[in-house]
Amino acid sequence: MTSHASRKISATRGVFEYIYMEYKKIPISTRDQVLRLKERGLIISDESLAEQYLHNISYYRLRAYTYPFQKNDEGEEHVFLSKDIAFEEIIDLYCFDRRLRALLFNAIEKIEVAMRTRLALTYSLDTNDGFWFLQDNLFYDKDKFDSLIRYEADGNGLSHGGELIKEIKRSNEDFIQHYFDKYDQPVFPPHG
Repeated sequence: MTSHASRKISATRGVFEYIYMEYKKIPISTRDQVLRLKERGLIISDESLAEQYLHNISYYRLRAYTYPFQKNDEGEEHVFLSKDIAFEEIIDLYCFDRRLRALLFNAIEKIEVAMRTRLALTYSLDTNDGFWFLQDNLFYDKDKFDSLIRYEADGNGLSHGGELIKEIKRSNEDFIQHYFDKYDQPVFPPHG
């Protein structure tokens, strides 16, 4: 039986209630993590390499990839359900997931840039204004509009304000830096 924390959910008359327990696991070395995985039935042919992976990936991140192959009921020791699962296969799953995530984020970024560009171009052309986003009549919720574009400058040239200025300050895009190098008004670079 494991001696660590878990979260139990109990239903009382249609209402879910969470019962929390104190986390009591103690940290163990990557060497001990490898031994634990082997004790649970994972095939590890190169323990030194497995330790390097665990040192760089972390046991708990890798746990997400071992989970489907283990007995995970409350009170179980998370033994592997099959005796032919190798550490290398778990690493392959992790690497596949990492590559898939990179491909998806790349595709999502392209879609996001295309959508933002089309939106900005459409509004810029329809309003004949590269600063269309500063027109409150284009926004349904005036409070959200105010919180978005609020801008206050202090005497030291520092700006404080809404979400838009925070995003602009966070950006490291060359075109935004170019705008601020060349212009000081309006405070926001054009979108369009």
